[in-house]
Amino acid sequence: MIPDPYIPEQVVDPDDFVGRSEEIEKFETFLDFSIKGKPRNIAIIGEWGIGKTALLRKFEDIATRKNSPSARFDVRKDMNLLEFQQRLLLEVKTALSLHEKLSAKARDFLSGFDVSMGYAGVSVKKIGDQTIDFRQKLLEMWGGLKDSIPAVLVMLDNAEGLKQISGANEELRNTFQRLSEYDCRYVLIIAGKPDLFAGITSIYEPFARFFNFIELKPFSYEETKDAIEKPLENIHNLKFEQDAIEEIYRISEGHPFIVRSMCSTIYIAMRGEGVIDRSTVERFVPRILYDLGKKVFSDRFAQASPVEQRILISMASFSGDDLNYSDIAEMSGTSKKKMGTYLSRLTEKDLIRKVERGQYELFHPLFKEYLKKFVVGSGSL
Repeated sequence: MIPDPYIPEQVVDPDDFVGRSEEIEKFETFLDFSIKGKPRNIAIIGEWGIGKTALLRKFEDIATRKNSPSARFDVRKDMNLLEFQQRLLLEVKTALSLHEKLSAKARDFLSGFDVSMGYAGVSVKKIGDQTIDFRQKLLEMWGGLKDSIPAVLVMLDNAEGLKQISGANEELRNTFQRLSEYDCRYVLIIAGKPDLFAGITSIYEPFARFFNFIELKPFSYEETKDAIEKPLENIHNLKFEQDAIEEIYRISEGHPFIVRSMCSTIYIAMRGEGVIDRSTVERFVPRILYDLGKKVFSDRFAQASPVEQRILISMASFSGDDLNYSDIAEMSGTSKKKMGTYLSRLTEKDLIRKVERGQYELFHPLFKEYLKKFVVGSGSL
């Protein structure tokens, strides 16, 4: 059997990327502006598994083809500001060093460029001094490379972690805004959850305005179809009929991770051979739910506190769809005064989502089914 071409745990390779044509077109426009000296910074927001990291990799691939290298890394919540700035500088230098089209002169400059901050006698006693040093390093790096590359992309994934790094939002905005004034063509791209800018107080509002937003939604039917069929382009022994694709789209609601998970389960169960129709998909739904529980749902449920788990179980037991604030409190036996805090935490953990003001639902119908069968119903995983 040919290895599973879906593997949901792996980020989709840029060559296998499907959909998001509007987002890609927007990025290409912003990149062209940036190359011409008018940097456009981007914030990608979307829920868990929606494809933020895959889109970053696709952007990275597009930029590389235009001779613009990218530095991409995950924001860690346990960093302080100095550690974050140091990590960013190191990632930028590393990405530039690996860029194949860098001139010999630029490569020589980079090999001798020291990105260390606050260690060799550099004062970091004040945030202002620290920021000036950080900005100066990026300014000097661009000065040695500007004749070799048109732009540099700095990509921060899991950017909601910036809220846990004191001063990071303000310093990023100030630094990259000043760099653009000095004609340094750095493009800052951050990716995070829908609440990425939630709770930012007035002092940080300029940080949100600093970005052009790209909000990722679930796949359309056509994008879901492409996500199912493209991995099979070189595999001729397995085929998904149209009614099977429609059923996967209905059950998954176009959620990219869940689409790939469903296809992975079916592919492995069919040993990579056969014709898949609607009845086949329906037959494998229990196995799909089991696999999602083992791979994702059980670990995510375990991240919730006992009280939060009780709230999730109550929401799963509700026969309707979305619930209001008061209903959740009553069903779960939780104090209304504390309910707001619990719902905020569950939203941050991507276990529920806000439908509208005061209305919530579990993050996906299959998660609801998992809770009903394996938690409420005490089924065994």
